[in-house]
Amino acid sequence: MDRGRSRVLALLLVYLGLVGAALFALDWFVASTPFGNMTIDMRSAQVCSTDGACVSFSLSDMRGTGFYAPLAGISFWGTILFSLLVLFQAFKRLTSSYASESLSKLGYFAAMVLIATSGAAAFLFGPEPTSVEREMLSLEVSRTSGPFLLLLGLIAGLGVLFYAVNQGTQDDVGTYKPLGQLPARSPTAPPVAIVVQPQARPRTSDPTPVLGTDQQDSGPSSIVPDHLRKKLKYTALSAEVTRGGIDARREDGSSLLVMWRDVVGLVARRTPAELDGITFVDVVSVAGSTMRLLPWTRISGETVTGDGEVWSRALLAVLIGHCPEASLDPATKRFAGGEPAAQLPDLGKLAAHDAKLA
Repeated sequence: MDRGRSRVLALLLVYLGLVGAALFALDWFVASTPFGNMTIDMRSAQVCSTDGACVSFSLSDMRGTGFYAPLAGISFWGTILFSLLVLFQAFKRLTSSYASESLSKLGYFAAMVLIATSGAAAFLFGPEPTSVEREMLSLEVSRTSGPFLLLLGLIAGLGVLFYAVNQGTQDDVGTYKPLGQLPARSPTAPPVAIVVQPQARPRTSDPTPVLGTDQQDSGPSSIVPDHLRKKLKYTALSAEVTRGGIDARREDGSSLLVMWRDVVGLVARRTPAELDGITFVDVVSVAGSTMRLLPWTRISGETVTGDGEVWSRALLAVLIGHCPEASLDPATKRFAGGEPAAQLPDLGKLAAHDAKLA
């Protein structure tokens, strides 16, 4: 399990422990009377006499609760629903590497509301005895650690939602290395004129990408450099972009059709230095259907012009236009905004990256 998944799993376990204790295991308020002890949680109150007999009753039937009863009820049932959302997002991140960004945003709002209602119930509108009860019964209500645990749990839940859609770039990428800084190729290695030379040009001098739908065939030739044949997984030699999806032919000769509605994520990276530091874009969908688009992939159905990273960035913009709900990790977002693509530091990280998308 990679660092990103481990972080989500750890936060999820912390969240479940804190929230479970706050909702079901701990009372929120306790009080002592000459006749026994009273405990109050988020749903009911219980009075136990000195002889061990206990009676429970609803908060709505209890005098002196004021706004505590409705606020505690909203917090209790709202946290149950929020927990379902947290579990779903964590499950998606742990199993497919991509969770829904829109659901996480909804969860952020829900968590803020729950923090407000539970905080108000515990610290502003907690059950208070009347002056008569305080004087005649020596009744004093004290707060337990339950409310604090719930607030901490909601913060942990926010962490789960955040890291479910924001994958740290340090998990699989290293320091960006322009092609001009790469070690010289072996004299015996075959020359690469199609891929390497365009990417060696400074990014600032690259032509502005042009997007459109009139030209039916764009991009470089679909001839894979000899020294890179069979070295990259999921490689598409050609890809036709249609209204419904992408119809591609892979390097191994297989055909693959990915519908836009099935695309869950788009990832832009650079290969390790050993593989020339080439920018690629992965289209992530259902299991076994990852599609890798490289500078030699022949694109039809859309016009994508430019060289090197400019071409890849223009292609990413086309894909985002067709599936705007697809998740983008932070490194890909920065690439779309004009920064160089994050580079995988070595072949081991490339293999780990590929395993996530299998």
